[in-house]
Amino acid sequence: MYTLMSDVIRKNKARYYQISQVHADVRLAMFIQDLSRRFSLQGYSPQAFRLLMARGDIANYLAMVPETISRKIKRLEKGGIIRFSHRFITVQSPEKLNTFISQA
Repeated sequence: MYTLMSDVIRKNKARYYQISQVHADVRLAMFIQDLSRRFSLQGYSPQAFRLLMARGDIANYLAMVPETISRKIKRLEKGGIIRFSHRFITVQSPEKLNTFISQA
């Protein structure tokens, strides 16, 4: 059990370091991509899911302010990458999401 917990903590620490080194819009895109992957692993749709966190909580997690989260969501929507409505995210183009992240 301790080994499993240590692995999770180590992965989260590495992920946090990786996220902290990129721009805000890429951080949000990586967060959405990670949620998509996690939902997929649990047997849920990787392209349509409901955020369980409020924008303020997401902003705290990603070291941003809520207003920045709102602006970056709009940017991803305009790019045709996601659709966002009342905490419900639809990843319209996983390929565009991957490309957006890799170009950072």
